[in-house]
Amino acid sequence: MSQERWTNILRYAHCDPLDPASPWDGVALLWYRDEAARRAHVADAGARATMRADEAETFARPVREFSTLVGEVRVAGDGSGPIRHFVFLWRAPGIGRADFQARLLGLAARRRDALARIAGFRGLSLGLARDEAELDGFGLDCDAIEESAWDAAAGVPAPEAPWIARAEALATRHVPLWEAGSQP
Repeated sequence: MSQERWTNILRYAHCDPLDPASPWDGVALLWYRDEAARRAHVADAGARATMRADEAETFARPVREFSTLVGEVRVAGDGSGPIRHFVFLWRAPGIGRADFQARLLGLAARRRDALARIAGFRGLSLGLARDEAELDGFGLDCDAIEESAWDAAAGVPAPEAPWIARAEALATRHVPLWEAGSQP
Protein backbone atom coordinates (compact mmCIF):
# COMPACT_ATOMS: atom_id res chain seq x y z
CA MET A 1 0.00 0.00 0.00
CA SER A 2 2.98 2.32 0.30
CA GLN A 3 3.64 2.12 -3.45
CA GLU A 4 2.78 5.10 -5.66
CA ARG A 5 0.32 2.98 -7.65
CA TRP A 6 -1.95 2.89 -4.59
CA THR A 7 -3.18 6.40 -5.50
CA ASN A 8 -5.31 4.63 -8.14
CA ILE A 9 -7.31 2.78 -5.48
CA LEU A 10 -10.53 4.09 -3.98
CA ARG A 11 -11.19 1.31 -1.44
CA TYR A 12 -9.77 -2.06 -0.43
CA ALA A 13 -11.29 -4.69 1.88
CA HIS A 14 -10.94 -8.33 2.83
CA CYS A 15 -13.90 -10.55 3.51
CA ASP A 16 -12.98 -13.50 5.71
CA PRO A 17 -15.21 -16.62 5.74
CA LEU A 18 -17.54 -17.04 8.69
CA ASP A 19 -17.27 -20.83 8.38
CA PRO A 20 -13.69 -21.98 9.06
CA ALA A 21 -14.38 -25.14 7.06
CA SER A 22 -15.23 -23.12 3.92
CA PRO A 23 -13.45 -24.22 0.73
CA TRP A 24 -12.94 -20.49 0.02
CA ASP A 25 -10.18 -18.64 1.89
CA GLY A 26 -11.98 -15.34 1.51
CA VAL A 27 -12.59 -12.49 -0.89
CA ALA A 28 -10.46 -9.40 -1.45
CA LEU A 29 -12.28 -6.38 -2.87
CA LEU A 30 -10.44 -3.63 -4.68
CA TRP A 31 -12.21 -0.57 -6.12
CA TYR A 32 -10.33 1.60 -8.61
CA ARG A 33 -11.04 5.33 -8.72
CA ASP A 34 -12.08 4.97 -12.37
CA GLU A 35 -11.10 3.10 -15.55
CA ALA A 36 -8.09 5.35 -16.21
CA ALA A 37 -6.83 4.62 -12.68
CA ARG A 38 -7.26 0.88 -13.23
CA ARG A 39 -5.20 1.06 -16.41
CA ALA A 40 -2.50 3.13 -14.69
CA HIS A 41 -2.40 0.69 -11.77
CA VAL A 42 -1.92 -2.30 -14.08
CA ALA A 43 0.63 -0.46 -16.27
CA ASP A 44 2.90 0.38 -13.33
CA ALA A 45 5.81 -1.91 -14.23
CA GLY A 46 7.93 -0.54 -11.39
CA ALA A 47 5.73 -2.18 -8.77
CA ARG A 48 5.28 -5.47 -10.59
CA ALA A 49 8.34 -7.27 -9.12
CA THR A 50 7.43 -6.18 -5.58
CA MET A 51 3.84 -7.33 -6.01
CA ARG A 52 4.86 -10.71 -7.47
CA ALA A 53 7.24 -11.31 -4.55
CA ASP A 54 4.52 -10.35 -2.05
CA GLU A 55 2.01 -12.68 -3.76
CA ALA A 56 4.53 -15.54 -3.74
CA GLU A 57 5.07 -15.07 -0.01
CA THR A 58 1.39 -14.62 0.86
CA PHE A 59 -0.58 -16.90 -1.49
CA ALA A 60 -0.29 -20.43 -2.88
CA ARG A 61 -0.38 -19.08 -6.45
CA PRO A 62 -0.52 -15.73 -8.28
CA VAL A 63 -3.60 -13.64 -7.44
CA ARG A 64 -4.57 -13.31 -11.11
CA GLU A 65 -5.22 -17.08 -11.18
CA PHE A 66 -8.12 -16.78 -8.73
CA SER A 67 -9.40 -13.30 -9.53
CA THR A 68 -11.91 -11.68 -11.82
CA LEU A 69 -12.56 -8.10 -12.83
CA VAL A 70 -16.15 -6.93 -12.61
CA GLY A 71 -18.21 -3.85 -13.22
CA GLU A 72 -20.31 -3.16 -10.13
CA VAL A 73 -24.02 -2.43 -10.39
CA ARG A 74 -25.57 -1.24 -7.12
CA VAL A 75 -29.11 -2.63 -6.85
CA ALA A 76 -30.11 -1.53 -3.35
CA GLY A 77 -28.71 0.06 -0.20
CA ASP A 78 -25.33 1.52 0.50
CA GLY A 79 -23.55 -1.80 0.99
CA SER A 80 -22.63 -1.09 4.60
CA GLY A 81 -22.77 -3.71 7.30
CA PRO A 82 -20.23 -6.10 8.78
CA ILE A 83 -21.35 -9.22 6.90
CA ARG A 84 -21.04 -9.86 3.16
CA HIS A 85 -22.67 -12.75 1.41
CA PHE A 86 -21.24 -13.61 -2.01
CA VAL A 87 -22.77 -15.87 -4.63
CA PHE A 88 -20.47 -16.69 -7.55
CA LEU A 89 -22.59 -17.43 -10.63
CA TRP A 90 -21.93 -19.32 -13.84
CA ARG A 91 -24.19 -19.38 -16.88
CA ALA A 92 -25.82 -22.45 -18.39
CA PRO A 93 -24.41 -23.89 -21.64
CA GLY A 94 -25.76 -22.13 -24.71
CA ILE A 95 -26.23 -18.81 -22.89
CA GLY A 96 -23.82 -16.02 -23.81
CA ARG A 97 -22.24 -13.98 -21.04
CA ALA A 98 -23.96 -10.72 -22.11
CA ASP A 99 -27.35 -12.47 -22.26
CA PHE A 100 -26.74 -14.09 -18.87
CA GLN A 101 -25.85 -10.77 -17.29
CA ALA A 102 -28.86 -9.05 -18.85
CA ARG A 103 -31.12 -11.76 -17.42
CA LEU A 104 -29.50 -11.36 -14.03
CA LEU A 105 -30.08 -7.60 -14.11
CA GLY A 106 -33.71 -8.31 -15.06
CA LEU A 107 -34.01 -10.48 -11.95
CA ALA A 108 -32.35 -7.88 -9.69
CA ALA A 109 -35.50 -6.09 -8.44
CA ARG A 110 -37.20 -9.35 -7.45
CA ARG A 111 -33.99 -10.55 -5.84
CA ARG A 112 -33.68 -7.28 -3.88
CA ASP A 113 -37.29 -7.59 -2.70
CA ALA A 114 -36.79 -11.23 -1.60
CA LEU A 115 -33.60 -10.43 0.32
CA ALA A 116 -35.18 -7.34 1.92
CA ARG A 117 -37.68 -9.66 3.63
CA ILE A 118 -34.80 -11.25 5.58
CA ALA A 119 -33.88 -9.41 8.80
CA GLY A 120 -30.64 -7.44 8.67
CA PHE A 121 -30.52 -6.82 4.91
CA ARG A 122 -28.41 -3.73 4.08
CA GLY A 123 -27.78 -3.83 0.35
CA LEU A 124 -27.29 -5.71 -2.88
CA SER A 125 -24.92 -5.28 -5.78
CA LEU A 126 -24.02 -7.30 -8.83
CA GLY A 127 -20.49 -7.67 -10.10
CA LEU A 128 -20.70 -8.37 -13.81
CA ALA A 129 -17.56 -10.05 -15.13
CA ARG A 130 -15.86 -7.98 -17.79
CA ASP A 131 -15.18 -9.67 -21.07
CA GLU A 132 -12.60 -7.54 -22.89
CA ALA A 133 -9.70 -9.33 -24.59
CA GLU A 134 -7.18 -7.42 -22.42
CA LEU A 135 -8.60 -9.12 -19.35
CA ASP A 136 -7.95 -12.69 -20.49
CA GLY A 137 -6.15 -14.84 -17.98
CA PHE A 138 -8.19 -14.20 -14.85
CA GLY A 139 -8.59 -17.55 -13.13
CA LEU A 140 -12.00 -17.06 -11.52
CA ASP A 141 -14.08 -17.55 -14.62
CA CYS A 142 -17.51 -16.86 -13.12
CA ASP A 143 -19.93 -14.72 -15.10
CA ALA A 144 -21.22 -12.62 -12.20
CA ILE A 145 -20.93 -12.21 -8.45
CA GLU A 146 -23.90 -11.27 -6.31
CA GLU A 147 -22.84 -9.43 -3.14
CA SER A 148 -25.30 -8.67 -0.37
CA ALA A 149 -24.55 -6.75 2.82
CA TRP A 150 -26.01 -7.65 6.22
CA ASP A 151 -26.08 -6.56 9.85
CA ALA A 152 -25.57 -10.18 10.96
CA ALA A 153 -25.17 -13.61 9.40
CA ALA A 154 -28.35 -14.67 7.65
CA GLY A 155 -29.49 -17.67 5.66
CA VAL A 156 -29.27 -16.20 2.17
CA PRO A 157 -30.65 -18.42 -0.57
CA ALA A 158 -28.79 -18.42 -3.88
CA PRO A 159 -30.66 -17.06 -6.89
CA GLU A 160 -32.29 -19.75 -8.99
CA ALA A 161 -33.13 -19.71 -12.69
CA PRO A 162 -32.80 -22.31 -15.46
CA TRP A 163 -30.06 -20.19 -17.08
CA ILE A 164 -27.88 -20.34 -13.94
CA ALA A 165 -25.76 -23.48 -14.21
CA ARG A 166 -23.86 -23.12 -10.95
CA ALA A 167 -23.97 -20.93 -7.85
CA GLU A 168 -21.39 -21.08 -5.06
CA ALA A 169 -22.05 -19.08 -1.90
CA LEU A 170 -19.74 -17.69 0.76
CA ALA A 171 -20.70 -15.81 3.93
CA THR A 172 -17.96 -13.48 5.20
CA ARG A 173 -17.03 -10.79 7.69
CA HIS A 174 -16.18 -7.55 5.86
CA VAL A 175 -12.91 -5.93 7.00
CA PRO A 176 -12.15 -2.53 5.39
CA LEU A 177 -8.39 -2.03 4.96
CA TRP A 178 -8.10 1.13 2.91
CA GLU A 179 -10.20 4.14 2.01
CA ALA A 180 -9.00 6.90 -0.32
CA GLY A 181 -7.46 9.69 1.74
CA SER A 182 -6.28 7.36 4.51
CA GLN A 183 -2.60 6.64 5.10
CA PRO A 184 -1.11 3.18 4.29
